[in-house]
Amino acid sequence: MCVQISGKPDLSTKTIEEIQREHQEIDQLKKEIIKLKKAITNSRQFNEKVELNLRLKEIEKSLNELYSR
Repeated sequence: MCVQISGKPDLSTKTIEEIQREHQEIDQLKKEIIKLKKAITNSRQFNEKVELNLRLKEIEKSLNELYSR
């Protein structure tokens, strides 16, 4: 019932190790996002900001994919 409401898969099918690994990945991606946002803010060069923004979008996409599992 909860799966139908939340749209998230049942966690009971995953092992504790898998859940921990996913949480570690999520934490790592969140830290990387924070670093990139700071770097974008501090950067003075347009080209560098563009590259950092592209990397940021890739990481945000990866994070969203992890959340949707």
